[in-house]
Amino acid sequence: MKFHVALIAAALSSVAGFSSVGSANLAKWKKNVEFNPVEAGGWAKLTELAEDPKGKLLELLKESLETEGDKIQGKFADKTGELNALITLLEAQGKGFDSDLIDGEWLIVLSMNSGKSPKIQKLVGSTEKFKSSFSNFDTESLTFHNIAQSKRKNIEASLDYKPVAEGFSVVDGKIIVRRIACTITSTKFKVWKLPTLSSKDGKFKCGFLPSVPLPKKLQGPTGWLDFAYLDEDIRITKGNRGGVSIHVRDGVL
Repeated sequence: MKFHVALIAAALSSVAGFSSVGSANLAKWKKNVEFNPVEAGGWAKLTELAEDPKGKLLELLKESLETEGDKIQGKFADKTGELNALITLLEAQGKGFDSDLIDGEWLIVLSMNSGKSPKIQKLVGSTEKFKSSFSNFDTESLTFHNIAQSKRKNIEASLDYKPVAEGFSVVDGKIIVRRIACTITSTKFKVWKLPTLSSKDGKFKCGFLPSVPLPKKLQGPTGWLDFAYLDEDIRITKGNRGGVSIHVRDGVL
């Protein structure tokens, strides 16, 4: 009997300890962002998630990949609120764009597109496989290269970028750079056995046909990315069209 009581007391003590950690984190981060406890499933759930937001997000992503057979777009119908809450908790920590951390290869894990996202972006996001799509940064040349591959298609886009002052946030009295302005410099789109479509230096090319000038409104379309969170393992970005993407380093999941 005493043994059972001791076990219960230890369990309650552990729960109380975790709750105190989550509560302390919420108290520290709530001045940086606006939380939505209803979406997260209540204050108790939000407090639980605040204990270790990064660890819980990686667990959620790994679980989705295993359940969906390595599909990037896992089914989050019952966990969308939890996912959004974890992203907000990480954003509150003030880890924005960092040129030292961003350099190199990144694997896309999840892409949540808004109603403003182009149809082509929605199509790609719904069919990608984990470790088949990348977004790799070269900080020396201030460029990054997106690659989305599957059995029947290959989509590539190269972009120039530069950090900008807009979109910054202030966390614990420090200015956090969040935004990079992006300009597409080249694209390539290949579907099955159809001719390859590509654009570069203001010109469009279809297969072996001669290049033709692109209309000015289609040359070098610009946009931006806001870095909600970035560390050595994971990056979360929000695009100007409302989409949210999560990338990880190889070996993290």
